[in-house]
Amino acid sequence: MLRPLSLFAVLTFAACGGGTDTSSATSESSSAPSVANNTPAPIPDRKGPTNRADSLTTGLPIFLIVAKTDDGDIVSGTCFYLARPNGRWLITANHVIRDAQPDSIVVRVGKVPIPLQIAAQDRATDLAALTPSRPIAYTPLTLRETSPRSGEPVSFTGFPIPDVMGVNMPTTVQGAVADASTTVGGMADFKIDVPTTGGDSGAPVLDTQNAVVGVVVYSADDRQAAYAVDGLNIIKLLQGVRQ
Repeated sequence: MLRPLSLFAVLTFAACGGGTDTSSATSESSSAPSVANNTPAPIPDRKGPTNRADSLTTGLPIFLIVAKTDDGDIVSGTCFYLARPNGRWLITANHVIRDAQPDSIVVRVGKVPIPLQIAAQDRATDLAALTPSRPIAYTPLTLRETSPRSGEPVSFTGFPIPDVMGVNMPTTVQGAVADASTTVGGMADFKIDVPTTGGDSGAPVLDTQNAVVGVVVYSADDRQAAYAVDGLNIIKLLQGVRQ
């Protein structure tokens, strides 16, 4: 069984450009472990060479994305700033914003919330592209023109449980592509043997040159593996879309 990796969390929405929300935390999917007394589900074991490096500040254009659903829940995930094709975009997993109120979606760049507008969505690949309401003073990532290979070393940076870890505290995992031909649920194209948790959805999978080769969308049921879609799907997502 796979889990989507967006996160319904307890966050102060005012800090992200909306009204204050004090709803209790819920799991990121109905099949996830229950959460009581606002205590988050356990983070995967961090011991070992491929597990999370806590509180790593990458300097890369990878940000927390936050939105409010019609039910009043706050949902968060990860997004990244990408150059090409046809402009500069913030890319995330579509399920992070799928049920969001369109005018509630913001990206946190440092401590600054910037409203986003949806430019393109694809449920088949679980990808979405958004445009910021004002320029972002970061150099965008670039998209690699080839797919990842089995055994290739990769990494991804995300924002797991930001109400606990902090909204400005991204964490990074490094590992290798375990299977470059995986097709799961009609979406995920490859598997990475690294631990992952809620909030990592939308994280860019980077090669050793920091080029984007994929986007994290799911975790294994035991949270000890991540599944990603091939980054080349971003080109298909943005065909005919211009800023």
